[in-house]
Amino acid sequence: MKITSTIYRRHFLKRQDSGMTEDQTIGSALRYARVMMGLTLEEAAEGICSVSYLSKLETSKIKGSKKLLDQLTERFKVRQSSSENRYQFETVLNHLLDYLLMHEPFNDQVVEPLLSYTDYQGLMCQLILAFINQDDSMFSKLFFEMDFVISTLKDYEFALLTSVVAQVLYRHGKYQQAYEVMTFIPKSFDLPYGISIIQKHIQLSCALKLNRTIDLINNYHDYLNELARMHFMALYKDMRFKFLEYEACYQKEERAIRTYASERELDAFDKTYLSIKTLYYNGQYSQVLQMIGKDYHKHQGIFAIYLMTLDLLNEKNKIKEVLTLCDRKHINCTYAQSIIKHLEMKLYGTKEEILKYLRNDIMYLKKFPEDIMLIEYLMLDCQKLFELYQYYKEANQVIHQMMPMIFNLRKAI
Repeated sequence: MKITSTIYRRHFLKRQDSGMTEDQTIGSALRYARVMMGLTLEEAAEGICSVSYLSKLETSKIKGSKKLLDQLTERFKVRQSSSENRYQFETVLNHLLDYLLMHEPFNDQVVEPLLSYTDYQGLMCQLILAFINQDDSMFSKLFFEMDFVISTLKDYEFALLTSVVAQVLYRHGKYQQAYEVMTFIPKSFDLPYGISIIQKHIQLSCALKLNRTIDLINNYHDYLNELARMHFMALYKDMRFKFLEYEACYQKEERAIRTYASERELDAFDKTYLSIKTLYYNGQYSQVLQMIGKDYHKHQGIFAIYLMTLDLLNEKNKIKEVLTLCDRKHINCTYAQSIIKHLEMKLYGTKEEILKYLRNDIMYLKKFPEDIMLIEYLMLDCQKLFELYQYYKEANQVIHQMMPMIFNLRKAI
């Protein structure tokens, strides 16, 4: 995943500086076609118009005359926009917003008519479909293909793009970056009310993962009441579950399990998962294994807890057996992927490989989700491993190195 909040901030600032939006799709269509054909501005403009004219047309600084537009669209085999095209595109955007708000199935047929378009609308429709299908490598590729036009998107388009970028970052455990990206949502009175709901939802979801208590105290209950009042029940259920998952790390098991039993919005599996997480954080490891049984492979969050529990009980042979049997292709949970990587290094790495991994990856949290609970687990294990190899100075440095990082993640933006 190559998209970062730093890259997105660059588009946000460029958008603020230019103050321009693409009213016609022809500019982005011409530029995209030119880049795909490997032509320079000079080569593309030859015999039709000046280089500066084509450059301004591509960046929506001018609208262009009908005669020149006809010649350029003929050369590059691209279409000119129409009111019908705009209506189709707005239908796609509204359908995406409904999907984000209601969590209802996404109708691919809404997008299909625009997928063949070579302008920014076509690219954005392809990007939306990649997001829906959770094809994050394709999403990243399309995002960078759209690089030249992102800063000229209209407020609604930019707000929805921002929302899906933040959700992809969240999927990859980049909670701090997802939180920051959502601060780039345009402050416009013309945006639908649903955009504000999505912004709050993503930022609160990140705050829960990052243990940002101040954010939760200030916003959680008001947001939950707002969702109930507006009947966004899918988001209400999702936020309530995430909050209970956060609380599971701190509650005593008796009280927590009573709470889960009284939650009407939770299904039986959700209650089981939360109970397992509560038992884990209360140090009831035998009960964790007993409750999971042979079903550790049915949920990737449970699988991660199962592996950490086996590790804490020093069940090396069982860990080897589980890692041998697990299907890596279907593990897309970054939390579980990180635990697998960590345990494989502990079990099969040489002393030199393990020390290099601890110093380069763990100490600086490279390539790991920004999840407080995972970081704390890795931090304590890192300290134990340094002590095992008698690197006591570095064992002491672990806490001093990682606590500021944890504090920074918990700090609200």
